[in-house]
Amino acid sequence: MTQTRTPSSVCLNCGKRIDGASSVKGNRIPSPGDISICAYCSHIMAFADDLTLRELNDEEARDIAGEPTLLRALEALNSFRKFCKWKEQRDAKEKKAP
Repeated sequence: MTQTRTPSSVCLNCGKRIDGASSVKGNRIPSPGDISICAYCSHIMAFADDLTLRELNDEEARDIAGEPTLLRALEALNSFRKFCKWKEQRDAKEKKAP
């Protein structure tokens, strides 16, 4: 999986700073129009011509609706966030234990 630095942008939903991307389909670097998912809130956006983030247009939203790769990526991201939350809670409990 290739990790690529992109121009600093913010998620259009949660406002978190985003300055990189990883591909779920091999070693691709982002191109204008490619779809991006915020790792913090799962908001779906697209890369603009300058590789900052923009909202999807109506056609893009229709094209990706129910797309299997996108759904798998969202599931994986959700599972990862659940794991991180569980680990954080477990570590906090262990820290308090004598």
